[in-house]
Amino acid sequence: MPVLYTGGPRELVSGAYGIVGISSIIVNVGKVREMYRTVRELSPQSVIIVGGHVAAIPGLKLILDADHILRGERGHCLP
Repeated sequence: MPVLYTGGPRELVSGAYGIVGISSIIVNVGKVREMYRTVRELSPQSVIIVGGHVAAIPGLKLILDADHILRGERGHCLP
C-alpha cells in the first residue's frame, strides 16, 4: 500500500511517498500549481491527486498535469 504524504518539501526528497494529495479552495489555484511543480521536481515517482474546491475549475488539467483530479465527494475512490 502506498504511503500518503502529508509533510513538507524536504521530506519528498526521500522518495518514500507513493501518493501526494493536494487540496485547496479555488482562489489558491496558483499555490496548488506551485505545490504540484515542487512535488514533480522532488518526487517524480509520486502519484499526485488534486481535490477539494480547486478541482471544480474547468480546464484544471490544462493548468497542471496531475495524475488524478477528484471532483465532488470521492472519499472512497482509492483502493
